[in-house]
Amino acid sequence: MSTTPQQPPSPLPPTAPDRAIGTILGSALGDTIGLYTEFLTQDAARKAYPSAKFSLVEPVTPLLGDSHRDRFPPRTWTDDTDHALLFLLTYLSTPTPTPLSAPLFAARLRRWTREGIRALSRPPLGTGNTIAGVVSSANYLSDPAQVSREYWIRHGRRMAANGSLMRTHVIGVLGAPGGEEEVWRVAAEVGVVTHADPRCVVACCVVGGLVRGLVRGTVVREGDVDCLLERSWAWVRARGEYADPRAGEGEGDVLTDEQAARLLDKAEFDRHVYADTYAQLALDERRSMGYVYKCLGAAILALRLAMRGCAGGYNNDYDDNNNNKNDNDNTNAHLFERIITDLVMQAGDADTNAAVAGALVGAWVGRAGLPAHWADGLVHGEWLVGKAEEAVRVAGIGGDAEGQGEYVPSPDTAPDFGMGEMTEREVLAMERGVWERMLVRKREREEEERRRKGWGIMGFVRGWMG
Repeated sequence: MSTTPQQPPSPLPPTAPDRAIGTILGSALGDTIGLYTEFLTQDAARKAYPSAKFSLVEPVTPLLGDSHRDRFPPRTWTDDTDHALLFLLTYLSTPTPTPLSAPLFAARLRRWTREGIRALSRPPLGTGNTIAGVVSSANYLSDPAQVSREYWIRHGRRMAANGSLMRTHVIGVLGAPGGEEEVWRVAAEVGVVTHADPRCVVACCVVGGLVRGLVRGTVVREGDVDCLLERSWAWVRARGEYADPRAGEGEGDVLTDEQAARLLDKAEFDRHVYADTYAQLALDERRSMGYVYKCLGAAILALRLAMRGCAGGYNNDYDDNNNNKNDNDNTNAHLFERIITDLVMQAGDADTNAAVAGALVGAWVGRAGLPAHWADGLVHGEWLVGKAEEAVRVAGIGGDAEGQGEYVPSPDTAPDFGMGEMTEREVLAMERGVWERMLVRKREREEEERRRKGWGIMGFVRGWMG
């Protein structure tokens, strides 16, 4: 198998804009549907959603009521899409957009942990432990990557969560006009501002590279996926700053060469990215459901299923050249829905697994191939698509950006969303609103349970009285 880097990029194909927007919207849809089963076991997911059918338009599939899901309004995404949006907005916030600024993204992320996405009145919900621990450090903004590395070292170099992977697809989209190694470089630089573990870095490089290739039309079959996996691995492995982030003076024990090599074990990587079934990944295993390789492996398997044109018992809708035999957007929408639903019903860290898988499969089927009863019901979906379309134009994915006039950032792309910094009173009011929503939903469930039990008793009495 060749691992030679690709030649300088050729012009983008006409399908690139549709695939780029399909990536961003597909990820948000996967994230939103994934919330239905996030943190559940497979058995609990099947019990909660026995039909394994989800709709974001009327009749909307209700979320299982519990303390986790009660925080989120219906039909909305989670922190996964918020963080992807932060990078997209960072790119769009300057008159000369550039996708290369990890420090600007880190500053956005720090602000998000306090204020959320103010343009959408979205509080910061669902922050992962690694991101919360790293970003809350007092000196985080002075050197985000260094603070992230120190945090990882202090915790025994064992933390390889999926929090950096869930936002990386945007880098692949914005980097589509350029070279593969540039996407890897940005993916690595942005990834390590929260997740220093080499496994997280290689996962980000894989997904960034795959999205770039899918948008460009250079990743068209499973063999292309396999080659990109090997190229990405080799690129990270050859760069000590990512593959071997050992402690410096005063940062803890320095690893031996053997210990450092185990941080990026090829057999462990292969076991996940070449998995044949979701069962092999044990996605709902409680102690390891947030492991970055589980998420990566699930997303790659989902892409493989899409390329085969099948999910579960589906017939193969693609010929030997990966051309759609039916050339039918509804077929692609059916494919996307079935693949993401099958993954979501595996439960575990379902929102992140489906967000990354949704990005890859969304890039494969394009925006036109996403299910309408999901896309049309997504809260803030039009705003998200508008930002994605704007980024696609500015990045030159939809043609020559220079021919479209001077780019002027809109106020809602600014770090404060054009609304100024939140006061402490506003922050407290936002947090209080979340708790109030949770209490209301809890009372509604309790009342419904009382009614259900009451009707059950009344039915028994009526039956007994004849």
